[in-house]
This record gives sequence, C-alpha cells and structure tokens, in this order.
Amino acid sequence: MTAAPRGVATLILETAFKSVSVATSVDGAVFLPRIEVAAARAAGLHAAIADCLEQAELSPRDITHAIVDVGPGSYTGLRVGLATIRTWTAFRPLTIEAVFSTDLVAARADAQFEVAGAFSVIADARRDQWFHARYGKGASGLLERTIEPRCVTTSELVALVGEDRVFSAEPSRPNAIETTVVGMPTATDALRIDYLAFAEAEPTPRYLMPAMEPR
Repeated sequence: MTAAPRGVATLILETAFKSVSVATSVDGAVFLPRIEVAAARAAGLHAAIADCLEQAELSPRDITHAIVDVGPGSYTGLRVGLATIRTWTAFRPLTIEAVFSTDLVAARADAQFEVAGAFSVIADARRDQWFHARYGKGASGLLERTIEPRCVTTSELVALVGEDRVFSAEPSRPNAIETTVVGMPTATDALRIDYLAFAEAEPTPRYLMPAMEPR
C-alpha cells in the first residue's frame, strides 16, 4: 500500500536571540523538540531538528519549506541558523521565507496585548545603538511592518518612537523610553505572522550594525 501524500512540511528556525528555538509544521500540526536546545546553539540545533522530524515521522527530504529568522540579533546565532539552512539546500532544495527578529517580538506583543495603533519594537544593539522597527494593524486586522528594522542611536530612537507603545524581548532599554517586555520569541511565533515572511532563496543575516569608525 502506498502511503498517503503529506502536506507542506516546514522547518522553522529562530536563532537570533539568546534562546535558540526549532519547530516543524506539517498538515497544521506543530512539533517541538523534546530536548533542551535553548542555549546550545550549534551543539543542540541538529539534534533538536532530528527530534522534531522523528515526532512528525518525516525524513529530511520530506521538508519542502523553511522559515528562518534573519535578524537583527546574535552574530553567532544568526550564522549558525542560516548555515544550517544553506547546508540543507545543498542536498535538498527548499522554498525559503525569512522573517525579522522584530517581527517575532511584534507577534508576541500583539498576542499578549492586542495592540491598537502603531507600536515600536526595540532591541539593544550595544555601544549606545538600538534596533528599531514599527508595526501597526492593516485594514485586514493583521499586523503590518511599517518601518523595517534598522540600527539607530539613542537620540534617534527617542525621536522615532515618539508616542508609540514600545515592546522588547528583554528588559534592556534607554532610560527615556518606557518598554513592555514580552519575553524571548520562539519558532512558533513565526507561524503567527507567516504573512509577514518574505521570500529569500539565499537568506542573509541582517546584522544592521553601523560600520565602526577607524581609529
């Protein structure tokens, strides 16, 4: 007897934050690793993917799609996640879609608070620099990214935020800005805002850090 065809099988990788997260989605069912992978980076990522595939009764060649976080975020984490996807595509072509790390924070903010109006997402980029992106609700009621993430100074951030409500994954913030912390995003947050994903055949990390001044 021939097995019934499976639906779209998607691998989701989130490695831009301190806590790494993995999931697979097939026929509407989501599978999460049963092993701890949050801080393992490369050491635990492959084992976590294998565990998700085992639960879903899939082989690596059954995965046809991928959603990957391209940042901004951890330099090491982004390199590990995107290297994993690029290695995969060397053996099995995938339809790849990318999301920004700020998209995932926005998804958590909307899920927790059902935010009305424009709001900003920020993250600490170090050296008095901040990542910023802005979101709002479109006519459909879905989140829209109205300003893509970029790296700005503290003074620029204060001006950009204005009267927005501000959300972040971690408590770090400029003193002048009141921020609501929504916690570290996970791979499943990407499924909430897959409509914000964009095609990227060769995903590139968005470090967004300004060039350092030569000494």
